[in-house]
Amino acid sequence: MQIVTGIIGELKKLSKDKQNEADYVKSTRDQLAAKYPKKNILLFHNQKSVAKLNGGTHTHSELPISFDRTKGYEIWVFDTGSFDLAGDGGELNWAFAGCVTNRNGGHIDFCQKS
Repeated sequence: MQIVTGIIGELKKLSKDKQNEADYVKSTRDQLAAKYPKKNILLFHNQKSVAKLNGGTHTHSELPISFDRTKGYEIWVFDTGSFDLAGDGGELNWAFAGCVTNRNGGHIDFCQKS
């Protein structure tokens, strides 16, 4: 019975991880957009995504999740460019804010904010 209780506890942690990941992505995007109102903001998880961004600053962040693991995110603050998302486009995996001239599925073209 103790094993079953332990498994249920870990499953609850995984469920909470999903909410924490979504909250992290949204709050990071919103904080950066407020701090840099003349820049575009992009966060994404999937390393196979392709970002061709200009006039930008990049950092990598690791969010702690269950089982002593982390989930990595690329975080960009930039002027213009394009982005092609690989993988799931859910709120756990990416977010953006700024000036968008074209969006087609996971492809986005970003324009210069004024």
